Amino acid sequence: IAAAKKLNTASKYSEALNELNNSKLILSSFPEANIKNEHEILETNVSLLNKKISSIVKLNDLEREIREQDRQLSNINFSGAENSVLIVAKVIKIVEPNIYIGKEEGTGNIIAIKSNKNFKVGQVVNLECITKGKQPIPDENDNLGDAIVPLYIPVLDRTETDNSELTSSEKQGISERLRNLKNQKSKIDSLLSINLL
Repeated sequence: IAAAKKLNTASKYSEALNELNNSKLILSSFPEANIKNEHEILETNVSLLNKKISSIVKLNDLEREIREQDRQLSNINFSGAENSVLIVAKVIKIVEPNIYIGKEEGTGNIIAIKSNKNFKVGQVVNLECITKGKQPIPDENDNLGDAIVPLYIPVLDRTETDNSELTSSEKQGISERLRNLKNQKSKIDSLLSINLL
């Protein structure tokens, strides 16, 4: 069991499972002994390792698709603006008619977006932006407090040009898919990090 724990820590799940199967054989040589607790621990560990082994194939597929989606997202027609970044955020507050406070998807960072478009609270925006300084954000009483967040301006607002809606929806679709893939990978990573009993 000690050997299996070391192998599990080194992500050698099949080898760890072999060690536990050997342990089960050893325990079966003592049918009269009062070792029910050891049997239960072994069975729990065997079950966990079987789940880890079956998850490895899925994890490899997820990582490959995440790389493909990342590559695809970076190849979508950006405007070519220098230092532009893709912002995906949920609007949580409107400070002024054209300044929106948002919470970034994935990181949870609070940011500000200055845009001529009419966004609504709760709307998820997907924009190519450039950084344009800082923006103070209001506290609970709507007074501008000491908290300052990065301010972004969408490239389309800055250049007053418009890309096709298809490009925007493609970006949104790929970002959504990427987010789902990363969530799935995170769950498998959590499973793989569990230690044996």
